[in-house]
Amino acid sequence: MGFFDKIQETISSATEQTKAKADEVQLKRERGKKLEALGEQVYNLYLNGQLAHQELAPACQELAELDQRMAATVAAGQAARPQPATPGQAPPQAPAPPAPPQAPAPPAPPAPPAPPAPPPPPQA
Repeated sequence: MGFFDKIQETISSATEQTKAKADEVQLKRERGKKLEALGEQVYNLYLNGQLAHQELAPACQELAELDQRMAATVAAGQAARPQPATPGQAPPQAPAPPAPPQAPAPPAPPAPPAPPAPPPPPQA
């Protein structure tokens, strides 16, 4: 088998592996969507009092509690928003912007260089 044949075989193998992985990812995504749709149907049956399998009720109850918490969070967020002014009423004053930060002091100038050391005394 020649060098180029080995390269071709490696490329073909890699292509097949990539395609298989892409197919797997696509199937997992499709499966997740179908499970989500099934869950929505079961939850809607629960909300309408038509859930026949009571072993699913605890999971549905947890979802209902999450829905209630989300609704409360949304309501709290809306209550925290400023309300628009009604006609004939002055709009609320915006708070004054904070003072700009002070500019830092310029750095101190560098110290002057030290004078050169005196030459050593002559030796006798």
